[in-house]
Amino acid sequence: MAARTETGRPSSESFLVAFHRAHPGCTSEAFARGRIDGGGSSYHLLADVVPAAPGGARVLDLGCGDGHLLELLTARGLPPSALAGIDLSGEELDRGRARRALSASALVQCRAQELPFAAGSFHAVLSHLAFMLMDDIEEVVEEVVRVLAPEGTFATVVGGGPKVGDSFELFLDLLAPIRRRVGSPTPRLGDRRCLREEGLHELLGRAAGFEGPPRIDDFAVDLRGTADAVWRTLSTIYEMHELPADARAELHGRFVPAALALSDDGVTVPCSMFVRRVVATRR
Repeated sequence: MAARTETGRPSSESFLVAFHRAHPGCTSEAFARGRIDGGGSSYHLLADVVPAAPGGARVLDLGCGDGHLLELLTARGLPPSALAGIDLSGEELDRGRARRALSASALVQCRAQELPFAAGSFHAVLSHLAFMLMDDIEEVVEEVVRVLAPEGTFATVVGGGPKVGDSFELFLDLLAPIRRRVGSPTPRLGDRRCLREEGLHELLGRAAGFEGPPRIDDFAVDLRGTADAVWRTLSTIYEMHELPADARAELHGRFVPAALALSDDGVTVPCSMFVRRVVATRR
């Protein structure tokens, strides 16, 4: 059970730790199979911006989870010893350490607000669907700037909403009244500025130590699949954590037939999520 604040709701970091203890690997299991315009996944959006550096780039992954992005970088030729990742979840890090490709990588359980790395250690700092969840975001940005080498790259993928008319929107519409009825312990996660263009410009502009406003690009991630596959993906979103078993069963019973009704072939259910890639260069 997550630690509670004075209001009786779990603190955001303890909630995230509890969630990923219960569902280690769920983020990569959901998004590694997603495709953008028929190409790579949302993880590839970050791998694609790792800069070339003499002797190979040194890369840090904030909120690295089970190490999927770091392993993708090794497949592109980066030496494991040049890669590091941090996460709040010991269970996620255990999965990362179990990847043979990352046996020489530094995977550390810590907060992004207090990075245990020397100044200028990395050519790139990446974060896949984690930066937007972090508390004390100015402290995170300060640490990113500190550990980046001059002209180093910070790149993050932050989440957006569902596509109108597909099964993700349907899922959220069905979930909302159930959560209102049974109550929800989910705390507010992260800083809302991470989800707005003007907020990202404020956080990652010249005043914070970057060359200028970040480059921001929007993408749609195609997560289509069978009704069961889509259910498995969507049922591990944070809003589902600690939802009572009977409420989960009710949602499943409503979702599957309604999702199948959206299918053109009676099997494949459309499911999309918009994401935003944000890239900033350290001064």
